[in-house]
This record gives sequence, C-alpha cells and structure tokens, in this order.
Amino acid sequence: HSVDDPLKRGRDYDNDIVLFYTMSTVMLNALMSPQRYRGSWAAPSPNSALVNGIGYFHCAYAEEGSVCEQSNIKLELKVAPNEKTRLRLIDGAAHAMFRFSADGHPVGIIMCAT
Repeated sequence: HSVDDPLKRGRDYDNDIVLFYTMSTVMLNALMSPQRYRGSWAAPSPNSALVNGIGYFHCAYAEEGSVCEQSNIKLELKVAPNEKTRLRLIDGAAHAMFRFSADGHPVGIIMCAT
C-alpha cells in the first residue's frame, strides 16, 4: 500500500483481500528473450484465469495433446457481515478484460488504474 493512501485499515475498512497476478516485468522479460513468452512474440491473451489457484477452464479449448482436468469451481471469498472489506484486484501484466462480481454486496470503486 502507498504511504499516501488516504484510506486506512481500521478506520475506513475492516479487512483487506489482495488478489495479484504475474508481475509485468516477468512477462516483459520473457517476451524479449529468444524463447519469447510461451513461444509467442505477442502479449498473451488468457483462455481463463486462476484466482488463488481456483478457476474455470473448459478442456475443449485446451491445446491438442495437452493434459487438462476439467474444473467448474469458481472462487468464492467469504466476507464478514457488517464489515467493510477492501478487495484489491491487481494485474500488472495481462492485456485482457477480467470480469468480477460481488453478488448481494454493495460495491464502490476506490481507484482504477489503467
């Protein structure tokens, strides 16, 4: 968290959950290497996403010959009733849209960096 962050834990919110993806430097270094990032010269577009090791991917879209185990589990984060939880979705590397929902909870966006 930034030292200049106007929101303070314990005052403005009760809990903090951070979901983080690969650092952009990891992906950029791979793209600039002779092997490229997973063999590609272009920034990757994901087929699916894992959040805390949980995600959904339909094996029909898997690369031919690859091993794929079908997963229909979606991540569910439990939050305490009557508490404010700050959820930070940080993705410093991908170039794809990420859908997020907070079913049955009011959501306010604090900051969105592009």
